[in-house]
Amino acid sequence: MSCITAALNDPRSSIIGDPRRGTYAVSFTGKTQSALDEVSRSLEILGIAGQISSNHPGTKLFLTVYTLDDQQRLLVRCGPSLEFERLTALEILVQARGPVPEDLLHKLRLSIASGRSHAYLAGRLNELGIITGMGGLRWTAKKIKKAVGHA
Repeated sequence: MSCITAALNDPRSSIIGDPRRGTYAVSFTGKTQSALDEVSRSLEILGIAGQISSNHPGTKLFLTVYTLDDQQRLLVRCGPSLEFERLTALEILVQARGPVPEDLLHKLRLSIASGRSHAYLAGRLNELGIITGMGGLRWTAKKIKKAVGHA
C-alpha cells in the first residue's frame, strides 16, 4: 500500500480528478507496464480495480481507477497517509460523485416549497461551493430536480 500512497502524494506519478474541471478518475502514471505493476498489485490486494491505458504509443501509461466505490476504498485505505492537498483533492472527487446528503435534500425541499426555483438553488449551491452530491462540473436546475425527486 505504501507504493500507492507514495504515488498519490506525487503529482508527477498520479492524477486525482477534479469534478469542477470535468475529470472523475484517479490515474497512476508510468512510462512502462513494469512501472505500474507494483501499484496494480497493491490495488488488487485492496480490492480496487484499475484499468491500464495509454494516450499515445511510446508515451505514458495510465492505471486508472474509475468507479466511485473503488475511489472510496482508495480514500479510506490511503487517506490517513496522504498529504493535505492530495487528501483534499481525493475527498472532493469522492464527495462530488457520492449521493446528495439527506440534510441537504431536506433543505432543498423546504426551499422549493417556499417558492425558490431549481435554478436559483443550483446557483446558490455553486456560489457556496457545495460539492457533495454535485456529480459534475456544477449544480444545475436539472440536478436539483433529480435530487429532490422532481425529474
